[in-house]
Amino acid sequence: MEEPRLRNGAIPEGFIGYAVNMLVLNDELVKLKTSKGGLRETLFYHLFKNLQVYETSKHLSRAREALTSGGISLDGTFIHQKRGSKYFGKW
Repeated sequence: MEEPRLRNGAIPEGFIGYAVNMLVLNDELVKLKTSKGGLRETLFYHLFKNLQVYETSKHLSRAREALTSGGISLDGTFIHQKRGSKYFGKW
């Protein structure tokens, strides 16, 4: 997956990565395969899609134009891009 880009071509400040790539799977789960690929590429990608992870809610807000499906920050902010929803705090 390519890094997100702002209109000016820059990678948003505070971008850490995509949630699906941050999952740590044990060896048994990594070996699980379906007809369409591994667990990360099928189930977890279906759940997380292109969810971007940012250091802070301030970084996430500034990166809003680069979000394709949504973003989450380490301090508890979540933006669902398609619905335009913005949630703060823990759920």
